[in-house]
Order: sequence, then C-alpha cells, then structure tokens
Amino acid sequence: MRDAVETSYDVAVDDRAFDLKRVVVLDDEPAMLRTHARVLQAHGFRPVLLRDPHEALDEVRARVPGVLVVDLMMPAMSGLELVARLRTELGRACPPAVLVSANLADLAPMERIMFDALYSKPYSVDAYVASIRSLALAHHERRRAQSDVHARAGGPQALPGARERDGHD
Repeated sequence: MRDAVETSYDVAVDDRAFDLKRVVVLDDEPAMLRTHARVLQAHGFRPVLLRDPHEALDEVRARVPGVLVVDLMMPAMSGLELVARLRTELGRACPPAVLVSANLADLAPMERIMFDALYSKPYSVDAYVASIRSLALAHHERRRAQSDVHARAGGPQALPGARERDGHD
C-alpha cells in the first residue's frame, strides 16, 4: 500500500532529492497507517505510507524523507533491521528514525540507540508531532550545512593520507 502527496520542497543534496515535509511511514497494520496519515497530514506533513519493508528501503534510497517512522515487529524485516541497513548504506544522509511500537520493553539498550525517538502505543499526538517536526528540521539543517561545505570546497574531499580503492584488493 502506498499513498503519497508530492510537492516541491525538494533540495538536491548528495545527488538525492530531499523533502523536509515528507515522512515515510512503515507499518504492517492498515489502521495504524491511517492514524499516522491523519495525524501527519493535519500538521502539514506529506506521509508516504508503506506496508512492505523492502519497498520502504527502495523509497528512502531513492528520495530521502525528512523523517522515517517505523513499527518494530513486521513480517520479512523488523523496523530495527530496516533502520540499521539504512544507517549503514546512507551514513549521515540517513533520515532520523522514529520507532512507534507496543513492544518497546523488548528492545535492548543497544537497539534503542538506533532510533532518534521512541513512542509506545498509544502515544501522545502532540509529543509525536513535535518530535517529527524537530527531527525533520535538524536533519534538513545538517544536510544543508553539509551541502554548503561541499560546495565551498569543490565537492567531497578525501582525507589526507587516504587512498582510493580500485577494487583489486
């Protein structure tokens, strides 16, 4: 299931489009997706609603959202595994990740640090929206600052002493 409202708040950073108001939401429960959609749309966000973790990976890789909201327990791939893969692949370009789950008590401390915010179902709508807003703004500012640094320096620079890999190790 995929619903998206796309507009032009895009910023080109690291050759990926970025939309501050776009929030990718991954949950295997249609009722929770509808709840997220209502809440986010009412506060000016444009949610992209997904039920399949692999589709979410492709969506975030193609167009980095302002924030990624995931459920913990899903078939095929957990929200934890999805966020770990994106953080590994995208590095600093990875969007902030918010976990919304009824199973927060099941998370180990080392798993909790994978997320920028955690909410237990049921959650406070005001706190959830404030968190999404502040995380999206911080992510946007971080990406913009990184883009400005690269533009002034003529693009990404290798560290002194670093060697390029030619794939023939």
